[in-house]
Amino acid sequence: MNIHSARDLAGKKVCFLGGTEIENEIQSFMKREKIDWMPFPFQEEGEMEAAFITRNCAAITADVSQLAYERIAFKSLAKDYEILPDVVAKDPLAPTVRLDDPQWVAIVDWVCEALIQAEESGVTRANISAMKRSQDVAAQRLLGGIHGYGQYLGLRDGWVADVIAEVGNYGEIFERDLGSESKMRLDRGPNRLWTDGGLMYARPIR
Repeated sequence: MNIHSARDLAGKKVCFLGGTEIENEIQSFMKREKIDWMPFPFQEEGEMEAAFITRNCAAITADVSQLAYERIAFKSLAKDYEILPDVVAKDPLAPTVRLDDPQWVAIVDWVCEALIQAEESGVTRANISAMKRSQDVAAQRLLGGIHGYGQYLGLRDGWVADVIAEVGNYGEIFERDLGSESKMRLDRGPNRLWTDGGLMYARPIR
């Protein structure tokens, strides 16, 4: 349909789930960008998908991760669909934990921070043994070369090294599960490190 940006949706039907925050966001975006479009709300996700796959609407709007799952569900037809680069709204995702276990909350929080710092420091699953001998202070604190930091979480000093050895750093996880190495094929966008123009910035381990 030669649609490559939100502006190409002018005069076309766009599917979305009615009565949701997504409806509010797409309405605001289209009004702000002065795009004359045709809202096409649905109550059921399956009905919306059917309308889209039969070209009764030109696009679906949803969270980017949801759009990627939708595309995968189209199987052999997935190659015919594109996730547009336009950001309709900021809706960040984060781990959710119970509040009645403060130690676990702190551990989950610092796992995220450590994985981001590991990518920034160049620590990967492949080089973690070599990086344990690094003279970089941030890497030493991260991997337990400087002792005493694990105790604040009730963990041993090498806990971050164990995590990275199992799953890799933040960038490795993203590419494997969401990015170019995955079926979702999502661009990192603002999930890039701050050094690459993204928003990912780890609090220092001190």
